[in-house]
Amino acid sequence: MPAGESGTTYSHNLHNAPETRHFDHPHKVMLGLYIGAFLGMLSETSMNIALPDLMDEFSVSSGTAQWMVVGCILAIGVVMTAIGGALFFTIGVNSGVVLVFSFMFKGGKRYMNR
Repeated sequence: MPAGESGTTYSHNLHNAPETRHFDHPHKVMLGLYIGAFLGMLSETSMNIALPDLMDEFSVSSGTAQWMVVGCILAIGVVMTAIGGALFFTIGVNSGVVLVFSFMFKGGKRYMNR
């Protein structure tokens, strides 16, 4: 049985209802979802704050810069999901989180020192 699950219950009605999973700590699952939603909004907000700089750097209109932000956010969502899943599956969740945060802080420090 995977960690964090207390077991699987099955419905024995005539409609063949799907199985229901019960977690030992649903508040921890919700906390993870809340943190992920917050970081997603933070990323999107920081990209929107950078719109004037993007417009100047690439010499594009505001509409084009907004579409660039949308494309970037979508690409980040797809790539991070795929890479994060593979990374956490191979080296474990705890080591993966430490590695991801260390890369994030190193990149932020490099950006701030420009």
